[in-house]
Amino acid sequence: MIRALAGALALVLALAAPAAAFDIQSSTTPGNAPAALSQGEIAINRADRTLFFKNVDGTLGRGALLNATAAGRSAVEQSDASALKVALPGVTDTLARVLGGLDVPSTLWGISVASADNTAQINAWLAYCNTYRVPCRLVGATSGAYRACGIVIPGPDTILIGPGSASATLLTATVGCAQDFITVPAVASTNTRGLRMPTIRDIVIDCRGYQNTAGHCISLPEDTINSYGTGIQIFNAYIDYAPKTGIYVGKNRGSGVLNNVMVYHYGETGLTLDGASDWNCLASNFSGNLPNNNFAFAGVWIKAGANSTFIQCRSYQNLYGLRSEYASTSTPFTWISGDLSANTRNGAFIDSGNFTQAPVISGTRFTNNSLEATNTYSDIVVSRNTGAIITGNIFMKSGSTISKYLIETVTPTGPIVASGNSFNATQPSYMPYGTAVSNDFPNVPIPATDSGFTSSVGTGSYVNRWSTAGGFGANAAGQYTTALGRQVTAQVNHSVALGAYSYARRAGLAYSNAVFSTAGDTQVMAVDLLNGITTDGSTAVRLTSDMQTAGASNTFNVVENNKKLVLSGIRIVASDPASTDFAVWDVDLVAITRGTTAASVSIAAYTPVVTAKARTGALSGLNPPSIAADTTLGGLAVAATGIAGTTLHWSFSARTVELK
Repeated sequence: MIRALAGALALVLALAAPAAAFDIQSSTTPGNAPAALSQGEIAINRADRTLFFKNVDGTLGRGALLNATAAGRSAVEQSDASALKVALPGVTDTLARVLGGLDVPSTLWGISVASADNTAQINAWLAYCNTYRVPCRLVGATSGAYRACGIVIPGPDTILIGPGSASATLLTATVGCAQDFITVPAVASTNTRGLRMPTIRDIVIDCRGYQNTAGHCISLPEDTINSYGTGIQIFNAYIDYAPKTGIYVGKNRGSGVLNNVMVYHYGETGLTLDGASDWNCLASNFSGNLPNNNFAFAGVWIKAGANSTFIQCRSYQNLYGLRSEYASTSTPFTWISGDLSANTRNGAFIDSGNFTQAPVISGTRFTNNSLEATNTYSDIVVSRNTGAIITGNIFMKSGSTISKYLIETVTPTGPIVASGNSFNATQPSYMPYGTAVSNDFPNVPIPATDSGFTSSVGTGSYVNRWSTAGGFGANAAGQYTTALGRQVTAQVNHSVALGAYSYARRAGLAYSNAVFSTAGDTQVMAVDLLNGITTDGSTAVRLTSDMQTAGASNTFNVVENNKKLVLSGIRIVASDPASTDFAVWDVDLVAITRGTTAASVSIAAYTPVVTAKARTGALSGLNPPSIAADTTLGGLAVAATGIAGTTLHWSFSARTVELK
């Protein structure tokens, strides 16, 4: 354009100089150029609007004929170039930004808020800017909106700058518009991994004038030309009232960047990635709150594609804040430090369609989801072979709605890691099938996890606080418990269940390798331990596993009808913690049976206590505990009586076989 300007100025100066003879040749054939020119001779191709002249070195020079603007006339006639802007061919968009002032205002193309339709002018303007790699600047008006329908972003070098996202001047759809408002078509390109892509920034786009209810505000249709086509950069934009999708990205369109983009009131989704990869969203909002309290399908819908990252993004007032379906066998997305709250169903629904993936959700707030029906939808759902890392999130409930679970899993096989999450209310919490480490879910009933670990899968798998579970269907139901194996349950606090189908109903180590009909109907308690403290010589103290009042889960109880409980290798120890004195007794065997009620429990076999295994000092005359049937709880009662004025610690351990 500098050469063109020089040619035009030469013509002006020549016309303004004293009269001199020169010849003019003329042609109306496109592409026609003179073979040679004499000194002082010029030629004009009126079809191409091209001026030809002879350079001082004898070569043929040429320049484009320009329409003189007010700024141009002022620069030539009055030597005032303050209003003149020059676009330089070949200058990259980055350099143009650095140099500043190198943009083409919309007013030069006759784009006006007074016009009913600016589509043709806007598309010609954008094509010019893309060709010369300079920004197009939409000039703000004091009132009104720029109306158009079917705007086309012509190539990867297009930069459209609006008057600012806070401006009252909108770029809006003409009434009855029946096509996508802005389209970024695929073009043949040698572009590598999105190093060049069009840009839209500092603009308010309002699509409410649509007649086509299936239209998109901004559409990047599938790229059938390139295997990895051009995406788009959108900065500081407000996109409102899309009839279907705020921003639609088709297959093979990547990469792209959304930064501080607000997408509101869309009919279906705020952002749809339908086979697009490597998209990045920063500090952007997606709200599908439609009139009359209707909600859009999803704020962000990842239908296919991979490796998309969302940082400090919010998606709320949709059916699904984030919905990810089959993406790829690599990481489909990462959602960090955002907000997935106030959605009528799930904050995040991740369904990988039987393809193992590893999405990451971290540092995100989940508040008041399941608005459609309380206790029906979970904050996070991971489904169908999905692996996931869910860490450092906060789950809050400040209203009347209650989510079904914080994290719900549906038949996955991939690992799920949940760690460092927190929760602020007493509601159902958790259904982990993978691992859970150091979560803070206070006052939450089962299933829940506090500083627990689980690598278990299968129906009913869960861990309680400060517990560990691993295997298939392993349930660490009590606190501080361990459940490892197949369909094993550590039911009460401090219990351990190992093997297959073991069921630890009291604090001890239960092991089984088979089942007759129900879990625990054949098993051994490899470690069974009761404890107690006596302080006098007259009060009998019932020994229990937790030294609390005797109950169904802390004594040797038989809970199933017609079941037998056989204790062998019994050792009883009494110790004076204030001295070196102790006493030891052994019992070979105790067997108890139960009929159909707790009252039917009886001792079927009993070998007397072996006396004086070891008794020292003041405990040399101490009597062993009593062993009797407990017909109230339905088990075995072990009670110890100590020595007056002396505190004694008691333990009763046994190897127990349970069989029905």
